[in-house]
Amino acid sequence: MKKVFILLLQVVLFSSLNLYSTSLTRDNVIKTYDCHILGNALPDSLVKLIYILDTSVSDSIIVSYKFDGHMSPASGTYLEITELNKTIYLNSSNTFLDTLELKVWGTGNSMISILSSTKQEYENKENQDYRFLIITTTTSDYSVINQDSIHTENLIVLNESPFSSTRHYFHINGKVVFNDINQNSILKGLYKSKVFWFFIFNNDFSTLYKPYIVSGNYESTCDINGNFDLIWQVDYPLSERNSCKLIVYVQKSNYACNDLVSGGGDFIIGSGGFGTRTFAGKQYLILDIDGEETSHNYDNLEIKINSLDGAILRNLALGREFHETRYQNLSEPSTIGVIRKDKFGQSNWAGVFHSEFSAVFQCTPNWIEIRSDYCNPEVILHEYGHYVHFRLAGLSTNNTNFLRYLDWANTPSDLKEGWAMFVSFANRSYNSNKYGDDYTIHRYHGDTEKAPFCYNGLYRFSNLSYYNQPGYCKFACYLQNVYDDYSENDFMHIDYDGKNNDDIGLGQLVYSVLDDHPFVSTSTYHNYLKSVTNQEMSNSINDIWEFMNDDEHPMRPAQITSLSLYQIAIGEPPALGYKLSWNSMSYANSYNNQET
Repeated sequence: MKKVFILLLQVVLFSSLNLYSTSLTRDNVIKTYDCHILGNALPDSLVKLIYILDTSVSDSIIVSYKFDGHMSPASGTYLEITELNKTIYLNSSNTFLDTLELKVWGTGNSMISILSSTKQEYENKENQDYRFLIITTTTSDYSVINQDSIHTENLIVLNESPFSSTRHYFHINGKVVFNDINQNSILKGLYKSKVFWFFIFNNDFSTLYKPYIVSGNYESTCDINGNFDLIWQVDYPLSERNSCKLIVYVQKSNYACNDLVSGGGDFIIGSGGFGTRTFAGKQYLILDIDGEETSHNYDNLEIKINSLDGAILRNLALGREFHETRYQNLSEPSTIGVIRKDKFGQSNWAGVFHSEFSAVFQCTPNWIEIRSDYCNPEVILHEYGHYVHFRLAGLSTNNTNFLRYLDWANTPSDLKEGWAMFVSFANRSYNSNKYGDDYTIHRYHGDTEKAPFCYNGLYRFSNLSYYNQPGYCKFACYLQNVYDDYSENDFMHIDYDGKNNDDIGLGQLVYSVLDDHPFVSTSTYHNYLKSVTNQEMSNSINDIWEFMNDDEHPMRPAQITSLSLYQIAIGEPPALGYKLSWNSMSYANSYNNQET
């Protein structure tokens, strides 16, 4: 078995560049959007295989899984080769999402292959799609390889001069979406990413043509629902070119992320206005062009990208929008690069914000890394929160001041992590209030409003990721209660009204104090915050601080911001009256609450 597998592995590694030599193949009625392992593939552990596909036709799809090696379905027993077949019926509006629980039976190598095919064949179209994963497990580590990991293309963009020829009118509209696995796999729009178009001739998928246009645009930016709209006119002899096609590319970046690298993809090397190197990824549509026609309309197109990259890009865009809307004095954050990795070596980190100072090049490179099985809003927005703190500290890639970077590097972890935990939850509340990005799947995890009342028998703040780091948790929850307001619409906590505990609504102030004092301890931050408020506010802020450090010290009840909340009818005939009352500052027992 071992010798056979090693031979197979070599064939895959050295032949796959021929088997998968281009991602721009002829039309396939089946398209796979996700194929990855969720979890740590260490000996005797359970992981999940996520597989998502859809089809452009209505037909029965046969999905054949083959497990060859030390991983196989957990419901069975260990066999060197296990096969599993499923038959499903899909139409063009359905998506197939399969989640298989697998057992890692020990150390070793495995190849998981998936062949999906339609029952019928279709003229001039491929009717099957093949995917594979190669997993290697040692006693303390593992690695995952797929065809995306070992496949990269250089696509050349040619900028062409205008032709004196027939004028063609093009109009393309549609949306770019992904299955949000953090919200019941519903379709979400890719927000703020750009869509580009190019011509392809002679079935040469290695060369993209960008002709001079008479009017219109080469690109369109997706709105919150992923909608894009492209209109242009071009003078071009399309009727004289063989096999005319139009490719619509989705760039794996947006106004918050300058480059999302997630293993494999297409690097477009262009010139002129398009740029010299843009990572676009394998997200595209290819459309046939009838060169004899002069009007070309393509309506309601749908481009679907994989769920992991989609979650990262959408949440980063929402992160930037939230911070810029919440704090008007925030200087525009430059975009940041992001790397999605299947694992972080020996560590169990879900995400990391990296920054370092380069004495050689006199700059401060910074980037975010997200682990593939933690592509959820809580983690993504936490790491982006670190980046916003970095920017508030006056740092960027162009920073040449080593001492200022040293101040950042030595900033107490309680302040850094507490800030990132707080803004991650505040950002999710905004996303939910404004756009309906429902975070109920993670609602009570990371909720810095409920956290002071959560206790698991050993730790307070037990619904927070860093529950065993009380300094982080205290500061995060302190910021939430100072920040939150009962009447700020998109920014308020989604669950509460004006009769809960003493949120005092200093949303701008929590930012401006960090802006002015980005490197201080949490207690110094607290003192600065009190110093710029009136006595009443200062008392409330102090009570919140003391409560986070000692649960026997109560926070003040809610401040009365609107008497209408307490209005009642009194007597006969009824007269207008007011009854002052407050809701309990405790929550449901199902959240392990042992505080009152």
